[in-house]
Amino acid sequence: MLSVDLETFSTVLASYCTKRITYCSVFLLIGNSVDLKMRPLSIIQRAQIIALLEEGFSQRYIARQIGVNQSAVSRIGARYRQTGELEPADGQGRRRMTTVREDRAITRFVEVNPVTTARRIGDAVLPGRQISDQTLRNRLHEVGLRSRSRARVPSLTITHRRARLEYARGHIEWTERQWANVLFTDESRFCLFGNDARVRVWRRCGRRFDRACVAPVRAFNGGSVMVWGGITSRQRTDLVIMPPPGMTAVRYIDEVLRPHVVPMSQQMGRNFILMQDNARPHTAAVTREFLRENEIQLLPHPAVSPDLNPIEHIWDIMGRRLRDLARSPANLQDLSEALIRIWNEIPQEEIRACVNMRTRLREVIAQRGGNTSF
Repeated sequence: MLSVDLETFSTVLASYCTKRITYCSVFLLIGNSVDLKMRPLSIIQRAQIIALLEEGFSQRYIARQIGVNQSAVSRIGARYRQTGELEPADGQGRRRMTTVREDRAITRFVEVNPVTTARRIGDAVLPGRQISDQTLRNRLHEVGLRSRSRARVPSLTITHRRARLEYARGHIEWTERQWANVLFTDESRFCLFGNDARVRVWRRCGRRFDRACVAPVRAFNGGSVMVWGGITSRQRTDLVIMPPPGMTAVRYIDEVLRPHVVPMSQQMGRNFILMQDNARPHTAAVTREFLRENEIQLLPHPAVSPDLNPIEHIWDIMGRRLRDLARSPANLQDLSEALIRIWNEIPQEEIRACVNMRTRLREVIAQRGGNTSF
């Protein structure tokens, strides 16, 4: 145990305490003496060496008392006299395995070939070099590149991109009042036992197949329920459960348009606009005739553009809340009832926030008709 004059010790730390450590914590750590047997040398240990040097003790004595080489004491003293710093000089430590030029080559390779692995990067950029995969990942992390799962987006052709861009440019000047007259509609399917790959689990190594860490898979996900719904920034339709068989033009008219869309169009007035995708039941001749007879105006919707329909976000919200239920539905009837309850409980403010069409259209234009973050 080596005693140090606290007044000298405090003087040394005075210019440094604001960076790493406060006076209060210094004295709590050292009391009237400090036990300096730790490796590597901490800031407090370096400060004690400087304090002993300024009190006139020899480097050999200090090195013997603290248990380090005399050269270490000499280097710490010289650096403090030159810079006034207690921290070690930059650049000390293990030598980098790659040069600056090689770092740039690694970055360029990944920017050109984003779908690759660390091993392939090493083989292509540094052939014959013994360098670990983690070192290559560290170089990419230093420039902000990290391995991520690819986003799943619709496949867009040049025709699709052109149509999306024309649609965005044609409607970018619409006001919120105009968009408030649009009823955004769509169908969606919810499985009784869905497998959401976004759900993660904390587990220890070797316990991958523990009962609490697995997601059981059932044939056809235990069955599913198809639903139809419509939203505006101010209100919503009822959620319609569509039992089997699948949707047809006749069912679409009898179970959706006549009982739900027509009454809402009458309520909202002559400015009412219906937005629906290009599914066959929606574009059938009998459906178009029904819409004309009831004077329902359609908003042309570009193909393969779910990101331009805000109700897609509502389906996502419903799926997450369904997964978070304390008691999961046991059968399709329970699933249908849970979906209706979740639909009705979504706050209208949350729906209004999803109807951010101008933001969506701006991004479509910025992406030249390509995929967006929506």
